[in-house]
Amino acid sequence: MKFGGNVSLWLALNDRCLRRNVSPKLHIIYDGQCLFCIRVLNVVKKLDTFKGLDFYDSHDRDTMEKRFPMVSPQEAEEAMLAVTEEGEVFKGFYAFRRSFWKIPYLWLLALILYVPGIPYLGTRCYGWIARNRKTFGCRI
Repeated sequence: MKFGGNVSLWLALNDRCLRRNVSPKLHIIYDGQCLFCIRVLNVVKKLDTFKGLDFYDSHDRDTMEKRFPMVSPQEAEEAMLAVTEEGEVFKGFYAFRRSFWKIPYLWLLALILYVPGIPYLGTRCYGWIARNRKTFGCRI
């Protein structure tokens, strides 16, 4: 039986997504003193059915120094970070985009976040939200 191009594309994308989810965990570093950040990541944790994400409070200095020496305290204060097992660091919008590959419910959204122009808009939106997070319930 010969499959059409769309089915082949879907199978290839599904295989890529599945391979990403059996890969090592992605470490999420967030501001544990920001109620807005905590609320958003609580939703992400509930969607993370494969448990592909580990979460770390950026204010836990011992953990940050031991596990993430490549991350500066200033960098951790500016935005959410995603760190791979290999030490590659993704920041802000790119951290969310990278983390979506670990969450089956968000795979389609992860694909959309690669469409030309979306990263430009995404980084601007993330920056605006980060700068205005006090408005959204952050006490810092």
